Parts: sequence; structure tokens; C-alpha cells
Amino acid sequence: MSTPLIFTPNMMIGMISGDKTQTCRIPGPAIKGIHNTGDTIWVRENFYEKGHWHPFSDPNGVNWEDANWSSLKEVRYSADSDKPTSKPPEYWWRSRPSIHMPRWASRYTLNVNQICRKRVQNLTLDEINREGIGMFVSYEMAIKAWESLWVSLYGLDSWQSNPELVVIGFNVLESDKMIDIKLTRMVGA
Repeated sequence: MSTPLIFTPNMMIGMISGDKTQTCRIPGPAIKGIHNTGDTIWVRENFYEKGHWHPFSDPNGVNWEDANWSSLKEVRYSADSDKPTSKPPEYWWRSRPSIHMPRWASRYTLNVNQICRKRVQNLTLDEINREGIGMFVSYEMAIKAWESLWVSLYGLDSWQSNPELVVIGFNVLESDKMIDIKLTRMVGA
């Protein structure tokens, strides 16, 4: 069974470019299904969903807070583009956070090829480079960039407390959806 895992837009850009092949997470419910190499992860990312709003109230006095969303099962990904243009009342594109991405909308499945536990300040140069934040030659520059990223996400107290992490190395498994996306990019380029 595949486990969902949230990735930020910057993480997605790193993954798409091929620079991000690892993610570090604090142990907890978000990674409960990831234990061994060979496990699979489906990626949740910010996206736009195409659909219709159906108001429950009188169409002349629409109360959109009471409207019902009907998806057309077509998505665009925030890491790839700006919000698409809606054509009301024909259809809308609504912005959706990664936590609400359903499995059918996910374009990436990852295969876990490494898993271990380390302290946040104990990552190696190679591990920091696999995080997709840059390709560093010196450990000093790498650890400063890693600290800066960590503090921006979790705060200085978290860096100073040096929490244990689950370090998850992965490779991207391509699906038909992924091939279609690549072809669309090549044709549209």
C-alpha cells in the first residue's frame, strides 16, 4: 500500500529538476506507512482543480458559501504554472492545498531506496545535496544552507534541539500520467 506524503512547491521544483532525491521528516503520523526500502509514496502537492460550483440557493441570490463543488477531474500543478484562467459560469479553477490532493490527482509515485534515522545537524554532504537545495562542494556551505532551510520551516529552537529525523531516499516511478505531462511540456515548449 502506498503512503501519501506532502511536498511543498519548492520541494516539487527540486524533484522535477531531478535535484531532490531525498526528504527528511520528523517521525510522526505523516510518515507512519514508510518503514522499509521498496515502500512506495504518492506525492501530495499544491494544485488547481477544474470544476463547477453548484449553489444550493436561488441562482439570482447565490450564497457561494453554501455552494457544492463538482470536480471535472482535471488538474494543473502549482509547481509548474500560475493559476489557470477560469471561465465562469462554464468552469472554475480552484486552488487546492497539498493536504487535500486525492490519490487520482497525484502525478508522482516514489520508490523508497534508502531509509535511516539521523539527527538534523548530522547529515552528510551527500545527504544535504540530495535534499535539492543546491549542489555544494564544501560541507560548511552545505550545513549552513541546510540550517537556513530547517530554521525557515521549523524555527531556530528546532535546529538547536537537534531532533531525530527519518531520512528517506527515493527515486521517481513514472506512470502514464507522468509521460503525458512530459509530452505536453515538450509540445508546448
